[in-house]
Amino acid sequence: MQSDSAATGVLVRSQIEIARILETIRSGGEPLTAFLDGGKQRFTSRLLRVDSRDGFILVDYGPSKAANSALLAQESVTFRCNDGPAHLEFIARAPRETQYQDRAAIRFPLPEALVRVHRRAHPRIPVGDVADSASLRCIADSAGANPFEARVTDVSPGGLGTIVYNARVRLAPGMQLPRSKIIFPMGRTVLVNLEVCHVQPVTLEDGAPAQRAGCRFIAGSRDLAELIRVYVREIGAE
Repeated sequence: MQSDSAATGVLVRSQIEIARILETIRSGGEPLTAFLDGGKQRFTSRLLRVDSRDGFILVDYGPSKAANSALLAQESVTFRCNDGPAHLEFIARAPRETQYQDRAAIRFPLPEALVRVHRRAHPRIPVGDVADSASLRCIADSAGANPFEARVTDVSPGGLGTIVYNARVRLAPGMQLPRSKIIFPMGRTVLVNLEVCHVQPVTLEDGAPAQRAGCRFIAGSRDLAELIRVYVREIGAE
């Protein structure tokens, strides 16, 4: 298995291993959770099929019609689930409607990567008032030629998170944003390397266009743990 050690877990890239892990999730009936529309909606469902040969997964429709519609409108979505003592996160792209055993389902390509985190080492921490009142300021790509300001709107114990930034900034999946500075409310900063996983346009509450990028946050364990303590989205029910 090919994997990279991360500050808060292991990043699995082997398609064979990803399919094996997801098949365990499917056979165990573990729920999948995704937060949509900036966390306003929560999609909860289960895996119906994991096809390693043709490289796709099927996810059942959830009980909320609004969340189902919101998910199908996304270019990509971050799913979260539990696997025994571990917490899993993976990004699924290009959802589309399909049929499986005479029922409606949602098909995704097999994820390119999966983050596995030991829950006992990294317990969940509710967002609380921080998420309700403000995001965290970020100077992204501070070590590059074109640094820009962004807002961190979500960070999870698995090291996946979201930044929102000006629509004029052009990012693409796979881009690296080294030594990005995240500024806490009290003025302290931490440095993280951001790896862009997916990008999509969004509209801010004031109607202004913006971009939202799902990223992998790579940092020293102490800095990442402090960032999570300050701002981390609670992951569904265990």
